[in-house]
Amino acid sequence: MGRVASWIVGIMGVIATAVFAVFAAAPWLNHVRPLITKLQLEECILNGSLTLVTGLASWGIFAHRLWGWWITVAFCLLLLGFDGWLFWSATHQHNPYEHSESGFGVGLCLIVFGPPAFAMVLLMLKSTRALYFTKSER
Repeated sequence: MGRVASWIVGIMGVIATAVFAVFAAAPWLNHVRPLITKLQLEECILNGSLTLVTGLASWGIFAHRLWGWWITVAFCLLLLGFDGWLFWSATHQHNPYEHSESGFGVGLCLIVFGPPAFAMVLLMLKSTRALYFTKSER
């Protein structure tokens, strides 16, 4: 079960790497205003660094390296923390505009919560942890 869970998490990481790579290249290909930072270079650097982190973590997961497991756990915890902040900001509105957009925020929160929570459950399985921790002790 540990190897299957490891492969599922690795494939999820490859998909995340591809998505971040597309977002990193999008400001230069579309010639539209970037989504997050409003500057092409900053958007490229932000999404490019996320591409490198998720690619490195996926490689470590596929190679059954302990550092790949730790990077993936840390990245999932970071995403879950961001999701908690997103849920809090969607449910604590301050003006009518924020109130009208709170449904979108809660829906986005549910979408963002799924993959890292599923990956954390798979990584915390006893068979998956044994796959990484017993190999590092040799």
